[in-house]
Amino acid sequence: SPSSPTDHAESLALRALMALNGQDREAGQQWLQQSLKSDPTNKTALLLQATMLGQTGDQKGAQQVLEQLMSHYPKDLPVKKSMVTFYINQEQPEKAIELMQKIIEQEPEEWGHQAWLAGLLVKLNRTTEAKELLLQNLERKPESITPYIGYVQFLQQTEGEDSAEKELQRLITSTKRGDELQLYQANMLLEKGDTAAATQLLQSLSDDTRTEKVRLSAKISLARLSFAEKDIVKAKRLIEEVQKERSSYPKALALEADIALQEGRADTAVANLRELLI
Repeated sequence: SPSSPTDHAESLALRALMALNGQDREAGQQWLQQSLKSDPTNKTALLLQATMLGQTGDQKGAQQVLEQLMSHYPKDLPVKKSMVTFYINQEQPEKAIELMQKIIEQEPEEWGHQAWLAGLLVKLNRTTEAKELLLQNLERKPESITPYIGYVQFLQQTEGEDSAEKELQRLITSTKRGDELQLYQANMLLEKGDTAAATQLLQSLSDDTRTEKVRLSAKISLARLSFAEKDIVKAKRLIEEVQKERSSYPKALALEADIALQEGRADTAVANLRELLI
């Protein structure tokens, strides 16, 4: 059956993309024109056209094409994100922020959007707004631990270590993510060079009252510390404990590979790394 104009336009746009990737600008332009002739609303072709106009310095033309795309595909997130990137590159942060807020309304669970918008606000010295945005997100109790850690890292960068540590402690005691956040707290202690406090915390996190996820992570962190301190026997014992619970635990396999390499057992290291890749 003959292909529809939409399919035909898409295949021509992909040919244009391949030609441009192969540095054949002339052929790329020709395929692109044919694609847009077949379907003037083809998303791939219009995005490509905007990129090419931007590369040749025609920013006004690029903006017009992107705005045309936005009117054809008002709900399309990749199109909106392309427009945000364009605004950032053109140093139009206000427009970028306005559009990012719409993207967040559309996909409130996506932490990457929140982080992107917070970064834009900080660049404009609107740090208080950025902090409020990240805090509001935590009030929605996201599934992932990443927004909690992202918020603490944001405070480290904008308000300093003391403020970040206090807020981390508050989150540990006031949310149901306390154990996971304590794993991050142990990392912060290690970064500060406070190995004794980090070890003590990790030991308490590796006991049987904790969830499997937290307990195994804490044991591997302790094993890494032992390995760094040249206590290979202790490191191996901890790895063994972890593997009794979860035979193919990725962090255990990776550390075991590191130890094997140091001991000159390349075959074991390779076998472990292979297993990690499967």
